[in-house]
Amino acid sequence: MIASTMQHFLSCILLLLIITTQRFIIPSLSEKCNQHDKEALLQIKKEFGNPTKLSSWDPNNNDCCNDKWKGVSCDSDRVANLGLDDLNLPKPVPFPPSITNLPFLDDFSLSRIPNLVGTIPPSISKLTNLDYLTLSHTIPASPARYQTLFQI
Repeated sequence: MIASTMQHFLSCILLLLIITTQRFIIPSLSEKCNQHDKEALLQIKKEFGNPTKLSSWDPNNNDCCNDKWKGVSCDSDRVANLGLDDLNLPKPVPFPPSITNLPFLDDFSLSRIPNLVGTIPPSISKLTNLDYLTLSHTIPASPARYQTLFQI
């Protein structure tokens, strides 16, 4: 009887160990963010000059789809919404070209960023899922300049 109880106890301990360590044994279970999306986000952060507001974008945090990556939200483990409003950029920075490496992006906001300069690159047309692009109080160009973005 004691041997049976001990065997049951050890089985429970083993099962508990397996459950609690599986995310370390099999890294893909702990990574909800697509690796290419994570790399694109880190490149965007770099292109912006690593602003303080994006300090939560930690390359050591495997899951960019969790609530810890400020301004990032995902759908089916792909970056779908990116809100980079009120970035305090220390110097003028062009529109981040790496944004086109987020193919499932459907909502992108860059509001109130006075040091964002230049124009939107034509390559943004690669983002075929992009429905919303918000640039209020950011790029001081006339709307006529962006007539090619009618599908957004």
